[in-house]
Amino acid sequence: MNIYAADEPYQTSVIAISGITQIPWLKLLKPGFRHCFAIIQQGEHWIICEGLSDRVQINQITTEQLPAYLASLCSNGIRLHVVRTRRSGIGGSWMFRPFTCVELVKRLCDVRDRLMFTPHQLHRFLLEQNKNKKLRLSCNRLRSVRVNNTQPS
Repeated sequence: MNIYAADEPYQTSVIAISGITQIPWLKLLKPGFRHCFAIIQQGEHWIICEGLSDRVQINQITTEQLPAYLASLCSNGIRLHVVRTRRSGIGGSWMFRPFTCVELVKRLCDVRDRLMFTPHQLHRFLLEQNKNKKLRLSCNRLRSVRVNNTQPS
């Protein structure tokens, strides 16, 4: 099932990267970069997709609820990246890989980097990809969040 509208080739997402974990072995990862999840725009709603160790948790919030939700994430020290990606459709040449929170975000955003395994690697990739784009999200200005729906350059 494709959750995206067929006539919209681009998706806007907010990628959240956190240092919070309950799993002991994840504490071996770089502090501040132990978990990630995606918040994907779907019309007037946002779908929160979070890959956990025992399940995938999916929730929905409205556009009106988004600023308060993002502010609560920021207040807990969670890093946020706004990304615009082209959807390539379902299928393709995805390799068999362990299903982790990073792999879920990569597949939702169509990132096909075979050597990306950790939230810190994902964070560095997103910083590099958005270096020259105006897709920054300031935690200090979340009361007036507006996502630019133009196509990436």
